[in-house]
Amino acid sequence: MNNHLSGHHWHQRVFPFLQWFDGYSLSYLQNDLIAGTTTTNDTTTATTVYPNWVAATSGNNPNKVSSTKLTFVPSTGTLSATVFSGSGASLTTLNASNLSSGTVPDARITGSYTGMTNLTGSGTVDFAKFLGNAADTAAAPSFSWTGDTNTGIYTPGADQIGIATGGVSRFTVSTTAIASTLPISASTFTGALSGNATTATTLQTARTINGVSFNGSANITVESYIEDDEGTNATRYLTFVDNTTAAYKRLNEDSSLTYNPSTNTLVTGVVSANTFTEGVYTLGTTGSLTLSPANGTIQSSTLTGNPTFVDSLSSGQSIVLMLNNGASYTVTWPTITWYTSGGNAAPTLTAKDTLVFWKVSTTLYGAYVGSGA
Repeated sequence: MNNHLSGHHWHQRVFPFLQWFDGYSLSYLQNDLIAGTTTTNDTTTATTVYPNWVAATSGNNPNKVSSTKLTFVPSTGTLSATVFSGSGASLTTLNASNLSSGTVPDARITGSYTGMTNLTGSGTVDFAKFLGNAADTAAAPSFSWTGDTNTGIYTPGADQIGIATGGVSRFTVSTTAIASTLPISASTFTGALSGNATTATTLQTARTINGVSFNGSANITVESYIEDDEGTNATRYLTFVDNTTAAYKRLNEDSSLTYNPSTNTLVTGVVSANTFTEGVYTLGTTGSLTLSPANGTIQSSTLTGNPTFVDSLSSGQSIVLMLNNGASYTVTWPTITWYTSGGNAAPTLTAKDTLVFWKVSTTLYGAYVGSGA
């Protein structure tokens, strides 16, 4: 047995190392191994050897035991076993860097750890929370990536989150606002937006202004919309411009100059004109004939039957009536206050007569001008 172990120095290598593991019920018999054996320092043999053990801690144990489940390689100093058991209290200099594989149970990683500066690995990391450095900056964010440590997430201040790229803050979120130093592009924006569209060149949807399409890309010329109104019984106000020059200019109006579309009545305090042309209108020849200034202020009729004239004048309006064949028919007048040679009495008509009618307030007045040839 001793010759078989010659040259492997088990009393120097194995026995002290095995003393590191407590809890074993077997004891290595050092004296039996070294008696009559020449020991050499072997650090090069690459073959696997097997330590010998005895079955009891006292008495005569002539038989030694070895097992393939406990091996040693001199060239690497590697001692291998299926299971190492014990409290591990004497393992005071174990270098975790040498734990190249295996699994550490979750129960063994507990409590609070400080000073951990490099935690690497792969797979899923599940922690209750990560706490970054409160003094981090855009140039050195707490949460970044290997090889690109100036890009990541940091805090610009209390209740703020910032995103940095290349050591520069690009995007921040606070309790009151979201801010970005870079253009933001999205297929849809929902909600209120503020600020200027510095790069916008056109409206997304063109709008029509007074019939002219406008998309924001160029100026447009907008002309006034004119409504054709001939029947509304309401006061309208005429507008004017300051000069005849073709240009965009302000419109002016005067409340003392009005017009009524339903009556074609233009009302003003003073009318001044070099030439004033009145409307001329030919009435019917028999039956009901309406005296309306809207048809013209100079009117005529050549009777062929008995007429009945109807008053349609408003206060301040007047009509000149040229009447033919008045002596041949019975003429019925509306209520009129007459001014004739006979006083307030209807005139005696001839073949050709001229009369004037005007209204003041609700009273219609009439004057007989005379008979013509």
